[in-house]
Amino acid sequence: MAGVRKSRLMRDIEARFGEPIEGLLHRLYVVDNLTMREVARTLGIRSDSTIWLWLLKFNIPTRRWMLPKE
Repeated sequence: MAGVRKSRLMRDIEARFGEPIEGLLHRLYVVDNLTMREVARTLGIRSDSTIWLWLLKFNIPTRRWMLPKE
């Protein structure tokens, strides 16, 4: 994606998984339907908020979250 500056962590993840971070995020979050927390765990990142920021950065639509039903 042109114009998006990638952090060292993003580049490290790209090297580890062998694909661009934007494609990897799209596959894990949209295609595989993982939660942000699951994506973070898969990528070895401590915070799911980092994933949320990356999804926004790469214009990947996020799902609405809902509180559990009581």
